[in-house]
This record gives sequence, C-alpha cells and structure tokens, in this order.
Amino acid sequence: MLYPPIYQTNPPIHEVFIGAQITAVALGIGVFYFYYRVIFTPRFLAGYKVNTINISKLTGVHIISPEEYETVKREIENLPVLAFLRSLNPADNWHSFVFTTAQIPNGIQPTDLYKVPEIARRYLPETSKKRDSGYSGNRGDRIFEDVQRIFSDSKDASDG
Repeated sequence: MLYPPIYQTNPPIHEVFIGAQITAVALGIGVFYFYYRVIFTPRFLAGYKVNTINISKLTGVHIISPEEYETVKREIENLPVLAFLRSLNPADNWHSFVFTTAQIPNGIQPTDLYKVPEIARRYLPETSKKRDSGYSGNRGDRIFEDVQRIFSDSKDASDG
C-alpha cells in the first residue's frame, strides 16, 4: 500500500500540522478573550452625556420675514450653522459667507453662485464631525438670507 507523502516525512507533517492547529486555536481563544475584555470595559459601556439641542420649530424649509429671521438667529446663534448672508453681522459660531461685489474674505460674488452648492455639500461631513464631538442636535443647518435679491431687485418673498 502506498502512503501519501505527508506520512513519509520525518517528522510526519500531520503531527506538525496538529501542533500548528493547537497553536492557532490557542491564539484564537487568546484574541477572543482580549477583545472581550476590551469591549466590556467601562469605557465602552459607560453612558456618555451628549448635549442635545431640540428646535422643533426649525425643521424643513421655511421662508420667513426679516423679523422672524432675527428671532431664529437668536435661537440658533450658539449652533454651528452654515450661513449665506447679505448682511455682515452673523453669529460668532456660524460659518458665514457674504453675497457681495466687494473683495472681502468669505465673500461670494453674484457671478460665483456656482460655489454655493459645493460649499454646502462640503459642510455636511464637517457637521457630522462636530456632531460626533458633542453637538448632536445639529443636523447640518444652513441659512440663506435674501437669496432672491441676488438674482433680481424684486420684492422680498416673505413680504407676501
């Protein structure tokens, strides 16, 4: 009877494989135990206190009057908000851009409106980073003030 070559070596390879299998099982159990100890530490199981800010009034899209804008601005001035404004007085925590023909920092020319969607799109990942660091109430809020006057000198949409 011909034996397979695995049984004809010295030492037999099947005995070496058994040792390797036992070593692999022992290492697997050790790794499993290590992960178990790490995952069930108080650091992973402790409840974290997260600052939440609930502003139910400001969900969805709203066209508001300038008076309501001032009220909304006071409500959310402590949140990180991306704001595209015509005025030069944003809240301190806001990432603001101003629609203007002047050459100023964070100024957007009326002919450069194609930059607005790109800036708004890049802001969402930035917001999720801030949300991960404690601002769980912020969903990526953006404010556009007086946008229709950029395109034409018409009456304000919120005036009626």
